[in-house]
Amino acid sequence: MQDNRLAPIVLFVYKRPIHTQKVLESLIQNNEAKDSILYVFADGAKNENDSIELEKLALVKQIINSFKNNFQSIEFIEREKNWGLANNVIDGISTVLKEYQKVIVLEDDIVVSNGFLKYMNEALLIYENCPNVATIQGFQFPIKFNSKVETYFDYAVGCWGWATWKNRWDFFEPDSRKLWDEINNNFSWKKFDVENSYYFKEMLEDNIIKKNDS
Repeated sequence: MQDNRLAPIVLFVYKRPIHTQKVLESLIQNNEAKDSILYVFADGAKNENDSIELEKLALVKQIINSFKNNFQSIEFIEREKNWGLANNVIDGISTVLKEYQKVIVLEDDIVVSNGFLKYMNEALLIYENCPNVATIQGFQFPIKFNSKVETYFDYAVGCWGWATWKNRWDFFEPDSRKLWDEINNNFSWKKFDVENSYYFKEMLEDNIIKKNDS
């Protein structure tokens, strides 16, 4: 049985008030925004003695509150300490998917089109019972097609506005070392790097050695 309700939107913010303002302004240009629940996970300060950082965090919270009438509701989750990007995102998505079967995910440096929520919600319904589809992506790579293609399938995964379902998120593996070993033993690095067109292997290696927090 399909869940025809609009998927909740999960937005991750930190200390970028201008970015936060822009992503929210773009979201409310979508007709579906007023009937959508927005969850906002705001990461905490890295330095509690940094008055500038604290001021930016407070401004981000103020901006979020100013949009409370533009959504069905806004659930604001404010971290008491700095979780870092990866931990904040993983915990936020996992928390929301304890209550819902699907979710739309955004970070604060993304501006969406006025058809973003419609596309995401429709695609979540269309591919709900297709287990080989893990995520719906909101970003279009600059690929030239010979025909008028509106959607396509790919095994590359992006984070520039995306959506997924609980039963797909259950397969998520946060241990980068475990992923490395599994790919090294059972899969192709060429395929992992999208036929050597992107540097996912390098990103995974940097994650293992704590060089990135993606």
